[in-house]
Amino acid sequence: MRIESVCGLAMMAVLSGCVSAVDAWTAPPPADGREKAEEPIPPSMPPARGSMPSSFRPDVPYPAGVYGLDMGDTLSGDYEWTGYAPGEQTPSPRVAGGGAAWPTLRVADLFDADGSRGINALFFVEQTAWCGPSQSQAQTIVACRRGDWDNEGVVVVTLMWQDDGTKPATTQTALDWRDRFGDTMDYVVADPNCSLYDARTEYPGRNELPINVVVDPRSMKIVDRENGSNGECENAVAPLAQQNKN
Repeated sequence: MRIESVCGLAMMAVLSGCVSAVDAWTAPPPADGREKAEEPIPPSMPPARGSMPSSFRPDVPYPAGVYGLDMGDTLSGDYEWTGYAPGEQTPSPRVAGGGAAWPTLRVADLFDADGSRGINALFFVEQTAWCGPSQSQAQTIVACRRGDWDNEGVVVVTLMWQDDGTKPATTQTALDWRDRFGDTMDYVVADPNCSLYDARTEYPGRNELPINVVVDPRSMKIVDRENGSNGECENAVAPLAQQNKN
């Protein structure tokens, strides 16, 4: 398949990850060579127990199940992030009843129970601007986008945890990242809480970046998760999309 060949060629550059410990991690040293002090990792936002329905299909309840971040868990629909939707030039929060401003993207709004919205696979990627493998994977995603992912109904959400200076990401970080790699076809949002961080993974006591999560939009279940990037999750996206498309 064309999508596999496009992604496979780009995947060669993404072979490992940036390591971050649960209690402390070592960031890249400053340009002047001084030693960088260890800094605590922001706590992960705990998955909510339940979710409001999608704004697009309020008549369809969000899937129930074990909400979590591991394979087989249901991804909570209550995660919210502010940033850029595909093609947006400025962050444009949704406005709920009573004038309350909500972030641009809520996971529940990506739920597509019957495929009527054309969403066939969800790919969430937790990145930091300073991480080399994150930068390589960003190029991979753009290459896949220029292949068949758009035609397959793949939705990619890039979550920016930190900027180049290891500071918590902002919407400006998201914009800089999007423009740096020309990724205007995907959601790119600020995620200073590192929402996908999960200490229960196969790497006891640590997570590698980028963190990749593939979700089935019919059930919102996590079908694949990878810490660091060796291409496993990217290769899981196309078969899931084709399965849901047929």
